[in-house]
Amino acid sequence: HALDGRTEEINASAVAVDHRAAAGTVYVAASLGPTGRILKPYGDTDPADVAAAFSRQLGAIAAAGGVDLVIVETMTDLAEALAAVRASREAMPEVPVAATLTFEATKKGFRTIMGVTVSEAVRELTGAGAVITGSNCGSGIEQMERVAAEFRQCTNGPLLFQANAGLPEIRGGQPVWPETPESYAAKAAALLELGVNIIVGAFIAGMAIVRAPSFHAQGGILHKKIEGLGYGFIIPFLFISIGMKTDLGVLTSAWGSLLIAGATCAGLIVSK
Repeated sequence: HALDGRTEEINASAVAVDHRAAAGTVYVAASLGPTGRILKPYGDTDPADVAAAFSRQLGAIAAAGGVDLVIVETMTDLAEALAAVRASREAMPEVPVAATLTFEATKKGFRTIMGVTVSEAVRELTGAGAVITGSNCGSGIEQMERVAAEFRQCTNGPLLFQANAGLPEIRGGQPVWPETPESYAAKAAALLELGVNIIVGAFIAGMAIVRAPSFHAQGGILHKKIEGLGYGFIIPFLFISIGMKTDLGVLTSAWGSLLIAGATCAGLIVSK
């Protein structure tokens, strides 16, 4: 997008907008995702260049006032994830770092597409300074239950799981996501039983889970135990911008969250 020369400006603006929207009532987190490049020796990208890119982004975030948490997410290459975790620790040593990878089921157990196992991820990420580990995206929350069980066998530390609403199925020429609010909430309860500390709804799944009756059932125990709940706006709006057919009714059903999203977008426009 030819915006590499505005890295500091964009990240500083994002920090300012988020802190204004949070108004001291919620925590503000910075997210570091994969670069989309394949690192050497498997690809043509120098790991040092990737590390420098993460450091540049995090340096701008720190200079703009910092955040309460850094989340390294959607990683498949352990080397890239480690570079992001280390850059986070260097830029903001006092800020905790969470790191989550995306796993797929294989005949040999759960692995990322780069072959990273759960045990390798836990060992290396915590060794680099991540205080929270876990998984995100994948193929829906049902698979996450099994991934979480494997994580809990490897660590007693805090776990973060961020499932999406499953892989879309084409029905009648339209993409349909198989997860329902009720099924998502039921599986979220199972994650809690496994000792998962933080549950986040990846993409638009966060908007679905809080609307499920079982989420507030049993005296609100599930609601009280879940420490984090995410609302995905950037990716749904990206889908709209590229022409993907989208059910806008889902987005417009949570007006409070839409106000925050609107304020964020307005702040970014003004900052330009």
